[in-house]
Amino acid sequence: MEDSLAQFSQPILKVLKQYHTTIVIVVVAVLVALSIFRLSQILTLSTEKNVDGYTSVSKADANFDQKTIDRIDNLKTSTDDGSTLIFPARQSPFVE
Repeated sequence: MEDSLAQFSQPILKVLKQYHTTIVIVVVAVLVALSIFRLSQILTLSTEKNVDGYTSVSKADANFDQKTIDRIDNLKTSTDDGSTLIFPARQSPFVE
């Protein structure tokens, strides 16, 4: 019985000795990935409704003053025939 255990464990020990660095790196990478995934789940659940401790995220203030409303009304639409912007000619920096 002891011989069969030794014969069985020998190839396993050989593989572990040969690839121990790779195995450790893979295990650490998997643990980091799982912890990031779990943290993401926790943060997502904490912002969902109907969960204890939910606090709504503050939204942008929707109050416009009259000046802002006038500026929005003065914007041109894509169907307006407006004059195209013409920029002044610029001298070439390569010409003396």
